[in-house]
Amino acid sequence: MTGALHDVTEDEAPTVEQSQQISLEEAQAYMQMMEDHDGSTDASKIGGQCQCKLFIGGLSWDTNEAVLRSHFEEYGEVTDVMVVYNRTAGVSRGFGFVTFKDRHVAEAVVCQQHRINNKSVEAKLAVQKGEQVRESFDQKMARQIFVGGLPPNTTSDELKEWAQ
Repeated sequence: MTGALHDVTEDEAPTVEQSQQISLEEAQAYMQMMEDHDGSTDASKIGGQCQCKLFIGGLSWDTNEAVLRSHFEEYGEVTDVMVVYNRTAGVSRGFGFVTFKDRHVAEAVVCQQHRINNKSVEAKLAVQKGEQVRESFDQKMARQIFVGGLPPNTTSDELKEWAQ
C-alpha cells in the first residue's frame, strides 16, 4: 500500500516538536496497531522467499516513499516501503518501514549509517510488539556506571579513552 496515508487518532498525533523525536517503542506500537499492512510478518517466508522489515527513524518531513525506496534500493531488492503519516495534519511522523527481499541485505543495511534528504536516519530491524523484550531496570543499570568528580574541561573522547 505504498503512498497511502494511514489513520492516526488525535491523541496519537505528536506536536510539531515531538514528531521528529518519536521513540522506537512508539513506532513499534503503531506498527502493531497497523497489523503489517501487506499481510507479511517480519522475517517471515512468503512464497518461499525470506522477507525482512526495517524500522527507519529520524526521517525529515519531506521524505516520501519514492525517496526512501530510491535510497535503500542501492543495497538490494526492496519489496515494500511505507512512510507513516499523521492523517489529520498530513505530515510525516518522522519514521517509516522498508522491507527487503533478502534478510542478509537488511542485516547489512542496519550496520551502516544512512543520510536521506541531508538528515541522518536510523535503521533497525522491525520487531512485532508481541516479540519485543523489555529491558528491566536492573539490566539497564548493569550497563551503566556513574563517573563523578571530573574536571569541567574533560572531553567525551578523554572519558571514552579512559573507559576502554
